[in-house]
Amino acid sequence: MLCFGRYRFTLRAQDPIHLPPFPGSALRGVFGHGLKQSVCVTRLNDCHGCALRSQCVYSHLLETSLYTGEGSNAPQPLVLDPYGIERQYAAGAIMPIEITLIGDAARRHLPYVIQGWRRAGMRGLGREHANFSVERVDLLDMQTETWKQLMPQTDITGSPRPGSAPHTRFQRRCSGCVSK
Repeated sequence: MLCFGRYRFTLRAQDPIHLPPFPGSALRGVFGHGLKQSVCVTRLNDCHGCALRSQCVYSHLLETSLYTGEGSNAPQPLVLDPYGIERQYAAGAIMPIEITLIGDAARRHLPYVIQGWRRAGMRGLGREHANFSVERVDLLDMQTETWKQLMPQTDITGSPRPGSAPHTRFQRRCSGCVSK
């Protein structure tokens, strides 16, 4: 059985955001930089020669190898869905991004994915390096077809706002499974 989780990240533009004609590529790029900055302990520019590559969250999600040695890249377990992304957002506007994490290992990396988006927001998006924050993260419940809040709203630093109950668990069980 192949399990997956569908997540919606609600991002809030801190500055006006102007995305290029293919916004999915720009979003994946800034997220990749944020994730690598969050998890990489070697700080190497190229992951191919890294001794930790087979255990690395960044490599697993965004540079998935077919083999533990050199070789082609395999399908990635993180799929960013750019559908509905607009090219411009005013400061204060909400930008929803949906991703799918495929497999149990990828789903266990959700806290790193959240931190990667936070770092991406601090780095900034586009030529202007427009900042954004992660407001909340929701999981699509495949049985009820409703979104369930996983992460409470946070302030610009990523800290829970007063009155928000922190969640200690991101998921109890698989949110979506497909039999082979």
